[in-house]
Amino acid sequence: MTRITKQLLALFYAMAVLAQVFVITKVIPIAWVNGGRSESFSEQAGLSVASIFLIALIGLLTWYLIAQKNRKFGMAGLVIITIWWLGSLPLQLLGTSFEKLVLAPLHAFGIFAYARAILTVKALK
Repeated sequence: MTRITKQLLALFYAMAVLAQVFVITKVIPIAWVNGGRSESFSEQAGLSVASIFLIALIGLLTWYLIAQKNRKFGMAGLVIITIWWLGSLPLQLLGTSFEKLVLAPLHAFGIFAYARAILTVKALK
């Protein structure tokens, strides 16, 4: 895996966590996220904390898969995570203007980083 690919993935995960931290610290209003469906700050804060843990878990899994000596296993895991991120992209595109204009491009950036990771792993075979 190239250094730039690892940096792209790290940047993606840092920005994804930062977006959730901005919601928790009220830098980003709750009406801008979750499709505007959160009725209270405490409800959205709980969702944001859960999102941070999920993002961190997927990020750690990604680093584990990258470190695998068995390239086939690592690549299969990266493909599954990429499909998961692809599946969540439409939720951002159907959300608020903030989700469409900021979070959807962030998702697309992450998908690009994963595609690059998959191609890098495949080239190492």
